[in-house]
Amino acid sequence: MGKKEVCSENTTLQKSAEKSSSLQGRIQFRTSIKRILKKVHRPLSTVHSFSDLNNPSIYYEETNYKGLPYYMPLIVIKTQGCSWYLNSGCTMCGYSMESSLGKKVPDGDLKQQIEYALCFIKLHRFPMVHITSTGSFFENQEFPFHIRNYLYERLRNLDFLEAVNTESRAEFLLDKECLKEEVKLLADVGLSIGMGLESSDSLIRRYCVNKNLERATYLKALNILKQLGIHATTYALIKPPFLTEEEAIDDAVTTIKWTVKEGTDLVVAMLANIQPYSLVHWLWKKNMYRVPWLWSAVEILNRLSCSERKKVTITGLRAVPAPLEVAHNCSKCNDKFVNAMALWRLNSDFSYIENLRRVSCECKLEWEKELHVNSNPLAERLKECYAYIEKEIL
Repeated sequence: MGKKEVCSENTTLQKSAEKSSSLQGRIQFRTSIKRILKKVHRPLSTVHSFSDLNNPSIYYEETNYKGLPYYMPLIVIKTQGCSWYLNSGCTMCGYSMESSLGKKVPDGDLKQQIEYALCFIKLHRFPMVHITSTGSFFENQEFPFHIRNYLYERLRNLDFLEAVNTESRAEFLLDKECLKEEVKLLADVGLSIGMGLESSDSLIRRYCVNKNLERATYLKALNILKQLGIHATTYALIKPPFLTEEEAIDDAVTTIKWTVKEGTDLVVAMLANIQPYSLVHWLWKKNMYRVPWLWSAVEILNRLSCSERKKVTITGLRAVPAPLEVAHNCSKCNDKFVNAMALWRLNSDFSYIENLRRVSCECKLEWEKELHVNSNPLAERLKECYAYIEKEIL
């Protein structure tokens, strides 16, 4: 064997060893994150009281429907919860508070919640509703097909109902033929399905959010929804943990632009809030996390084109379960921002947001300072932060 061949073989072996070592390191890192999250979640099982299986949780979000202001009801059916949460879960999620933490919820209790929801819908004759479970609407283990069919049968008989929105993890939307049949079961009622992408950046999605989702899976699900004529909504998270305020703005803008380009019909940009027994909650108590500024929400919208803004709404100031803290500015200007953003969502009039850019408040200087905070590269920060968290709680 010649000298060049030996060098080439050594180089190949070195690259292979480096790749193997890198993969092993990533696996160990993900395992560490899993252990951390399970430890953070553990106290919930000792204090969680899940007695009300007859009534779903209901709250409202401001939106615009057919050009008119609309307060859309969001109805959450209490189920056994997200299977990913039982594995480790996302760093910011609090939906488990509305679940049975993996314990199977009897069909009778699920049907009772559906009947309660239907009475509520009939009473107010809502033309559009959002109905979901505490995990994924299309995960059969959590919310079985025969229960979904029970719901569809009742919804399609409501002559005033025009549209239903729901949510699911992307991996449960990959069976095109099954999804096609479910669309038929709703007859003339339009269907919109939301998927949580959180971030288009793989590093942020995997290690800041601990999202068990690849972009390829999201894109496959998105294409299936488009092929079936289902309205596709993508959820993006504004300020996952470990990001600076500027990084959070950049990531949200990049994610929104990418998903719109890929063909999503709507992006729901969720302002991160503090949910009990989540990793974000733990970081918040340690003063290692601040919820996003409302100034940042305005800045995100400002960095989008007019056509992109038309496909975006910003939420997260209201949620189930009720957050411990939501995105905010200072007490002097906060209400002005919250009210203006609600009016923008209700009227689809961007002038409400443009007016906020002209607000003069002392806290704007504080926000601007946060935008110029120097920090290590995110990958380094993640290793340092998780090492500290692991030392503190494991």
